[in-house]
Amino acid sequence: MKNERGAKGKVGEITCLGICHPTEDPAKVETAIRSVLGPEARFDVSSAESHFGLPMRLITGRTEGDAPFRYILSRMSAEDRHELMQQLDQRLDDSNRLHVRFDKQSAFAGTPILYSSADPSSRKQRDSIDIEIRLITYPGKRETAIGFIGTFMDEKQDRQG
Repeated sequence: MKNERGAKGKVGEITCLGICHPTEDPAKVETAIRSVLGPEARFDVSSAESHFGLPMRLITGRTEGDAPFRYILSRMSAEDRHELMQQLDQRLDDSNRLHVRFDKQSAFAGTPILYSSADPSSRKQRDSIDIEIRLITYPGKRETAIGFIGTFMDEKQDRQG
């Protein structure tokens, strides 16, 4: 994919991790992940132990490609997409992986909210689902990856406009 920004590439694997605490229903955590990743997501479940020795499940959803990335963006509000673009420098790692966190409860309700805007006045640590999006760009420079993400944001804005 390439546009007027000159950003060329594709979206690789998209991984989403949700922690299912002992008091939570694993099906609800999977629903929250699916509401962000889309219906094509595949799931793996593994077991872990909390700091207090309580059992918990790690539920990982996986998908890949441009279409699921478009789906994720379509689930976000215009304000959250704008915030994401403003924070790309902090959210994009050295391997061109984009890191995004959504509030788990809002995702389960079908309206995922970007973690940093979930409830800024709350002192309580929010429970999140964490997404890692692998971007494969040519060349593999950070600036190219940022331009590539912008390509998708431009598409979303064009469809709304």
